[in-house]
Amino acid sequence: MSKQGGGGTKDRPERSPDAEVTPHTERLPSGVELGQVLSVTSGHLTVVDGPQAGQEIPFSGGQLKIGSAPDNDLILTDAGISRHHAVLESSADKVVVRDLGSTNGTYLGDVRIREAFLAPDTILRLAKTNLRFHLKPRKVLIPPSRSSRFGPLVGSSLKMRQVFGLLEWIAPTEVTVLINGPTGSGKELVARSVHEASPRAKKPFSVLDCSALDRELISSELFGHEPGAFTGATNRRIGVLEQAQGGTVFIDEVGELPLDLQPKLLRALEAREIRRLGGQTTISLDVRVVAATHRDLQAMVKAGQFREDLYYRLSQVKVNLPPLKERKEDIALLAQNFLDAITDRTKARSIAPEVLAVLSSHSYNGNVRELRNLVERAAFVCRAELLNLCDFMIFEDQTGEIQEPTAATGEHSPRSLAAIEREAILASLKANGNNKSRTARELGIALNTLKAKLRAYQIASSDEE
Repeated sequence: MSKQGGGGTKDRPERSPDAEVTPHTERLPSGVELGQVLSVTSGHLTVVDGPQAGQEIPFSGGQLKIGSAPDNDLILTDAGISRHHAVLESSADKVVVRDLGSTNGTYLGDVRIREAFLAPDTILRLAKTNLRFHLKPRKVLIPPSRSSRFGPLVGSSLKMRQVFGLLEWIAPTEVTVLINGPTGSGKELVARSVHEASPRAKKPFSVLDCSALDRELISSELFGHEPGAFTGATNRRIGVLEQAQGGTVFIDEVGELPLDLQPKLLRALEAREIRRLGGQTTISLDVRVVAATHRDLQAMVKAGQFREDLYYRLSQVKVNLPPLKERKEDIALLAQNFLDAITDRTKARSIAPEVLAVLSSHSYNGNVRELRNLVERAAFVCRAELLNLCDFMIFEDQTGEIQEPTAATGEHSPRSLAAIEREAILASLKANGNNKSRTARELGIALNTLKAKLRAYQIASSDEE
């Protein structure tokens, strides 16, 4: 008999703008890119003979597990079937079958295989049971979300609504996700949001940051260790993969994972089992993997710095996070959201328009994290309900400069908020043909305030109002 899974082949109902994502299991084919019409592989398996001849089960991407154990998607009662016999996985527009170390093997024709691509109408033999795989390509469009939020994530720009649209699709599925984005763009928050909108939400969410650990410790952090496994290992340690049992493991900065550890991670993900360092017991895994990086992993694969098979295993679905400078229309919404999150610790409740104008002109080499830090530290010193520029100026040093990270080095170089505001005014004046009234409206400040700032910054302009 087959286990009833999700409705991956059903049409999705239209969401209201603020609809919550309801956790339920669905399957989404891998290789998804944002903003594309997707060529998707789907089909179904038919049991040709054996005890369950005539039974069918749909396959619409992700994984389809076959075996005699009750946690499989297709449960076969043939006595020769192993508990976890084989798995079908989508990879871009192809489908791969993998034997999971079964006792009696998986066959294509008379050839016993470990892993192979499936062609349309392929016959698979597992013990005494033959299965026919029917392949049917189809096109799928993933539209931008109609909501400006996904869990704690906010953004009304098209780029972020494209991200939210994809997250709404993938969160209820079991596919592995690779998040790519610059430092400070919110990759871990995306991973947590996916977990919290999934059927695994009530189970653990564990994190491994590959960039924050010594090379020698990463293996122990991933798989755990037994006492005596190495010098200094006096106690048993449970690794993050085991900690996440039933839930989600987030592997941050996976591009920093040492090359010699990559096949060990790949094997753990494919076999769904681990062995602690120094241990003899094999531990079954039930985890979903979300990984993240700021690196170009495809370039690393070509350079021999990252395993191709692990890359494809991690990137069943790819989510690309834009830097904040490419979605500046989100800055006001983000800034207010950060302020709302700390209202129990600060008197400030809203942000002055001129502050938002200045914040919107900033380059944000530190991305969303930098904006949050700016808003929070200004709010903590604010003594009124309205955040003004003076609340930000308190952080300037004696030269009137604020330290900001540079894009090239990550080091700090001085630049004042006043200089940022002056640049914003000059840019707006130029865009509005030196018309002060239009410039003031665009900046969200009163005309008299603009005139005062022109005098203060010694900006010459025509008398045109």
